[in-house]
Amino acid sequence: MAYNLPAVRQLLTDAFNGDELLALAQDYCPAVYEQFTPGMSKSEVIRLLLDHAGRRLELTRLLAAVQEANPRQYERFAGSLGTPEPAAQSGSAASGDEADRSAGAGFLALLALLEQPDARAAVVAFRTDFEAACQQIGVLAHCKHLHDLFQQLQDRHRLIECDRKRLPADSSAWDSVAINGPELENALDDLLQATGRSPRAGDDVWGIGQIRQARDDLHAAMDGAALPLLNAAVQRLNRILAREPTRVNAQLVATAGALRLSAIATAITAVLNGLPEGEAAVVQQLRNDGAELARLDGDLHGLVDLHDAWQAVGDELARIEGNLGQDTAELELAWPDLETMTARLCGNNGADWAVALTTAGADLRTALNACDPARARRLFQRYRSLAVRRFNQVDQDLLALCETLQKIGEPLNLLLRAL
Repeated sequence: MAYNLPAVRQLLTDAFNGDELLALAQDYCPAVYEQFTPGMSKSEVIRLLLDHAGRRLELTRLLAAVQEANPRQYERFAGSLGTPEPAAQSGSAASGDEADRSAGAGFLALLALLEQPDARAAVVAFRTDFEAACQQIGVLAHCKHLHDLFQQLQDRHRLIECDRKRLPADSSAWDSVAINGPELENALDDLLQATGRSPRAGDDVWGIGQIRQARDDLHAAMDGAALPLLNAAVQRLNRILAREPTRVNAQLVATAGALRLSAIATAITAVLNGLPEGEAAVVQQLRNDGAELARLDGDLHGLVDLHDAWQAVGDELARIEGNLGQDTAELELAWPDLETMTARLCGNNGADWAVALTTAGADLRTALNACDPARARRLFQRYRSLAVRRFNQVDQDLLALCETLQKIGEPLNLLLRAL
């Protein structure tokens, strides 16, 4: 039987509190229990249990232990723990709701068949492709995690910056620093932990040192109500936020662009040819995986191309804004090229963002033609705001796709460990 790993994970989450889960692990597998460390989260305990069970094909034994310990919760999930058979088709449309399937379920189904020589040989032949995909998906997931942490850091930084600007005139601002500072300190600690585990840790020496120093300066500033140290911490954070998120985003885009899910889809076809007859359910699920991976591959590379195009627009807007304080000469010179770049991205799109950006561009062009620099500056800021908002949405769509790929990476990793 092939198991639905997300459903098994949710069962463990709902069926046990932290202490009960530790007791289950101690009884079910002492070897895993010995790997636990003080302060380990519930999700980390579950991950280790599933890693052990999946690697050794012992999910059935684990679920039997769960059923014995908490039969009520097990009953709740019993219908969703196994991968369902494909729906029977007739001359008319299939009756009932089609079972939800996600890319990766076929890999889990294949785990149960790896003891059969033909299936195993087919998977081993494509191990390099599977392994490369796992590594790239792992980097994508890490970049996504860092991206989220830097966003949290930026939010906390804004609060401290507002408090700092009230000093030294308003000494009560230190009370606000005492509230917001620890949250910022925690965000910096989270980043230090994440960068320490980074696949590109060798490139992060500067960033790690700056983050650590900013945290130490902030801590000392809060302890002694020392404005010079608070200023130093905020200035260092400005440098970090001006440099590091861009580098993380660039690596995320580069890794996404290099990920070739089509190679995995090819591997699936080869694996299907190696499966024995009578495994119709596994074959169908693997076919579903192949189709889903092909779709995700198209979505991924489309988003990467779109992201690169908006990045070029963003770079141009930033360059123009840097010179806008003096005069509008740079804006006047760059506007024809910039308008062409954004027109290609808007196309004939009738979406609200495209209509708003096109309208703002037409208004800006009118102001430039009328030689009205004050109005042109105001309209440029609106135009830039709309373009950046759209770029951010593309960025979020790419990050969301990375989360989907991370879910595919979990069963791929289990498959590799079972070889």
